[in-house]
Amino acid sequence: MQLEIATSFFRAENKTKLMEKKESVVYKLDVSQEIRDTIEELRKSNAENKALFFTVDEHYTLELEDTFENVEMEDLADEVPLSEPRYILYSFKWKRDDGRVQYPLVLS
Repeated sequence: MQLEIATSFFRAENKTKLMEKKESVVYKLDVSQEIRDTIEELRKSNAENKALFFTVDEHYTLELEDTFENVEMEDLADEVPLSEPRYILYSFKWKRDDGRVQYPLVLS
């Protein structure tokens, strides 16, 4: 399965008009069945404060790098290397005003 990720960036045309022209790039990532199963398992597990760290290799393949359980969102910043990009899928418990409990997934 391939996953398309679109990213946009601005290119400076001259020094007086920065960010004048917007360009988009689409990357097609290969996502293995094992990764899809791991994400589906997280989605169905109602896990509180669990994070999956992903990287993209030189062949545009999504790879699971690490898993963290019982970790707060603020503490994840200490785990992310500054010089190496990562994708983080985070699940947490959210108690709504009407009493319902949800476990949303956040991708950053």
